[in-house]
Amino acid sequence: MGIRGNRPRLQRLDAYSGKSVKRIKTGLAIVAVLGVVAGAWAARMQWASPDTASGVSNRTDSRGVALPASAAAAAGKRANGSQPLVPGGIVTLVGEVVELAPGGRPMSVVVQVGANDYPAVVQGTTYSVRVSGAPSNAMVKVVVESTRVHYESVLGTYGRLHVLAGADNTLSLSEQPALRVSPYTTALEYLARNSLGHAAGSDREFELAVRSVYSDELENAAYLISAVSAGTIALPTLFADGYGMLHDRDRFRDLYYDTAFLAAAKGYLDRQATQAPVASLANIPVKLAMMSALPWHELPMNADQFFLFDRSASGQALFLESISLPSPYYNVSVLPNGVIDLQPWNPYPNQFYRAADNTNVNRTRVRYQLRRLFQGADYSQWVVRLDWKEQVITWDDTGAIETGTDYFVLGGVDMDRWIRPEGWGNLNGKQVALPTTCPEQNTLQVIQCAFARQRFNIGGTGVQVEPGEKMDDDFVLYPVAADGVATTWSVDVAARSLSVGHDMLQSTYWKVDDSRYGMSPVVYRSRDTRYGYTRVGLGFQIPENTPQQGALTAEGDWWADDFRSLPATYMDYEWQRRVQRDGANNADYRTYIEGTWPTPTRHQWSFANGAWLDSRALVTAPMTTCAEIFPAICYSKGTYFRPLLRAGNRYYGVREEYDHYNNWVNGSDSLRSRSRAGFYDCLSGPCTGPNGLVDLAPVAATAAPARPAVAARAAYGSRAAIKGRAAVAH
Repeated sequence: MGIRGNRPRLQRLDAYSGKSVKRIKTGLAIVAVLGVVAGAWAARMQWASPDTASGVSNRTDSRGVALPASAAAAAGKRANGSQPLVPGGIVTLVGEVVELAPGGRPMSVVVQVGANDYPAVVQGTTYSVRVSGAPSNAMVKVVVESTRVHYESVLGTYGRLHVLAGADNTLSLSEQPALRVSPYTTALEYLARNSLGHAAGSDREFELAVRSVYSDELENAAYLISAVSAGTIALPTLFADGYGMLHDRDRFRDLYYDTAFLAAAKGYLDRQATQAPVASLANIPVKLAMMSALPWHELPMNADQFFLFDRSASGQALFLESISLPSPYYNVSVLPNGVIDLQPWNPYPNQFYRAADNTNVNRTRVRYQLRRLFQGADYSQWVVRLDWKEQVITWDDTGAIETGTDYFVLGGVDMDRWIRPEGWGNLNGKQVALPTTCPEQNTLQVIQCAFARQRFNIGGTGVQVEPGEKMDDDFVLYPVAADGVATTWSVDVAARSLSVGHDMLQSTYWKVDDSRYGMSPVVYRSRDTRYGYTRVGLGFQIPENTPQQGALTAEGDWWADDFRSLPATYMDYEWQRRVQRDGANNADYRTYIEGTWPTPTRHQWSFANGAWLDSRALVTAPMTTCAEIFPAICYSKGTYFRPLLRAGNRYYGVREEYDHYNNWVNGSDSLRSRSRAGFYDCLSGPCTGPNGLVDLAPVAATAAPARPAVAARAAYGSRAAIKGRAAVAH
């Protein structure tokens, strides 16, 4: 079981407890009166969705878990805190519930709007409810109870639902797919709440939480809830439904060791009726960026998987991936079930190593299918299905052929809206660290090489600074070379894209998402100008405000970023790594795993030219590890870090990992295994004081707040225009 996240949970979600809580009931007569008054305001009302503040209220969710004060503020407040937001008018919600237990009792459906409950009218598997007079920033959720069933679905703020409903004030599945309550919506609500540490208090916060949910956790959680409802998985006596079982974190972890469960769960979300079907290609962005889980609590620095779906009106499209392809062109159609189908023009194999049987194979993409699960104001969520075939590489091309299918749950966003409007600006004479690519020697593909510093000279020329490995085979830092790799560069007229050319490659960078101290995530697209191999990715850019300066020491007590820069995970253990470097060049590494601090591992550190390197100490006492007793033959690692930007006691920069081993022929070797953007937090010691780099943190107190990650434009598929209601800014 991999360890992927270490950020302490903001609020521990304890095991299943309780069935429901008392909530305020709203009389129908009062609702009708409020609806008449609110209707006059609805046409000119604009709604807001402030992010939640800290604090815990006396409110709980439907299972007894405490909610934060911001989410529990039933009346809502204006920005100045003076009075409730204008009520959002009347909305009738019409939805359905899927995957109920066979032969179970009739379901009960309650719509929670802020602190109020609205019992729904149920007919079979459909429900309807009339809501009126709620604050526009109140979050709305549907809760369903039946035999072996507790389902939930977050609909968003009441104000946004009112806008989506349009002039007839009726909201249906075609306008808000989350009205279809299912095991998927239930798992999504729970894991999003786990990621935040509390229930989402705004549309924006919920969408960021949705974007941070891991693919395998969502699919396995949804399948667990579904299988319990269907009776496929027997319920332990302590639980009434799959939602209760999901609260038992240790039990959920155990399922990852159950091969039968994992086999049954694989592809579950793709096998269900399309949660948010696509009516036509016109209802999705022209450029749809799709990526694996991203953190909501930090600026995203990379994504394990990244795709860019760039369609045209002719039914043809580019579907670019993190793996380079020479012909990423596809014929595109929308199937009757609302799934987007992609058929490759020219299926081309990619060579890779299959570790399971120590074999080199060629994999060919047969088909992609994109199934939309969730559509918010800014972000969406998709199941991507890849059908493939593999052939073992042999000299006579007669290797065995296998077929298979992979599934990914990815977040989606309109690329054109995601790009930061201010773009790159004037780069003349500046230096910026960027993800860089290079041609792969053996397969002619384009691969990510390093996170490297790029100098932009006046006149469109530049230099890639320190592009190669930073240390020799004995873990000794190289001196900074006076020269580097020559490059060319340009910025488009709108300053939205940066193009950099080097080594027969052309790369384009777009700043996206949010920004902090001039840093931001970047989407990049690299193309080999000789063979046409193209790949895309999500990385990070760090401007060097003072490139002629650097850190003066690495001494102090540090908290490494490691997995703090990744999304929170529900299944894996929480962990973090601390590094204590003393004045004698000793470094103690401690890895904290859910409350335990093991004996530190002794390393040594060196410092040169503004960068430092941690490496396994050759001899220490006590001699407890192989590398300490037999340093010449044992595997060890080195970690390189060059700080480029300081904000308070956080240092951002270039981080690289090196594997050090003995090849039994030529002595020891070192190999760079990873190069990325990273950060360290200085907790105590000399690194908290003046340390060479200019501290940018005081600038934040007077700087304008960062803009939202997506430009404020009308959402795709908005029914407001169709029904005659003016779209409301959000």
